[in-house]
Amino acid sequence: MNARVLFAFGLLIFTLSGCAHFGANLPVAGTQRVTSGPVLSGINDSRTAKRLYIGNDCPGSPPVVTMIPLPLISNPTEKNMPIPQSADCAEQIAFHGGFAYIATPLAGVLVYPLPLTPHTQEAFQLGSTFTNDGLAFSRSGNLFVADDGSFVVDVYKPPFSQNSSPAFSFGGSQIMQYQRSFLVDAQNDLYMVNAPYKNVLIYHPPYSKKSVPSVAMTLPNNDFPYVEAFDATGNLYVAGQMSIYVFQPPFTNSSQPVTTISGSQSGLDYPGGLALDAAGNLYVANQSGGTLLEFVPPFGPTSAPIVTVQGLGEMDSVTIH
Repeated sequence: MNARVLFAFGLLIFTLSGCAHFGANLPVAGTQRVTSGPVLSGINDSRTAKRLYIGNDCPGSPPVVTMIPLPLISNPTEKNMPIPQSADCAEQIAFHGGFAYIATPLAGVLVYPLPLTPHTQEAFQLGSTFTNDGLAFSRSGNLFVADDGSFVVDVYKPPFSQNSSPAFSFGGSQIMQYQRSFLVDAQNDLYMVNAPYKNVLIYHPPYSKKSVPSVAMTLPNNDFPYVEAFDATGNLYVAGQMSIYVFQPPFTNSSQPVTTISGSQSGLDYPGGLALDAAGNLYVANQSGGTLLEFVPPFGPTSAPIVTVQGLGEMDSVTIH
């Protein structure tokens, strides 16, 4: 979904409804790629991760998942895996149990066996609800899927098949419009961005039909959050329209970023996807302008990408695997 349209729509809704420790001093921007770091369950170690997987937003053309090898260079050999035209586009992508799960706005969750290649065939489709912009796996292997048509989170339990139905759903409030960019942390908490209301929501286990969210944080400068990612130490990176804000746990609605990446030198232009490897290198997929950026720690207001890849189209997500 186009970020500019989403931010504008969220503003209209609001109008009508009424991997490092960052100290007090802002760090000097990094200039050299980090090649080692701690390993955290659910985050890919840079020593073993092979590719970036990008969900492309392709209105009017066949949607694809673009695969780019690591380490990133400015002129990579990219490969595209087409997905059905009926899906409209590829949103968030998650890997689990030898399969790739791809959230789509119009065709539910598409499931593909690994490894992904330009010729990989779909294994099955999970669900058929409208506007599945976010998905994530819990620590027990349950699958959370955003159902923006009903403003709920659908919970699927394994084993998964084309006949699977949600075990239950929670949410159901219009404050959850355009829930996307799902994340699950080491405590099995579920995070999601909620752009029209300019905040990040968090759910805590155990999950049930009665689960309700709390606000984990609100972005400064009246900015709209669009995507988020954890680093290997548990810091949360949240992208707004032209900035990336870094928050340290514990998170509360009064949390303020410990540092921010912003400014014209950053090249940020409506980020549609964020991913960090275990060494802390940050990958950003810009929706506007079609550029893929790599930043290296430490991050700060003067951070600039060490690698820029041009001409990738309108991107809605990036995942490292």
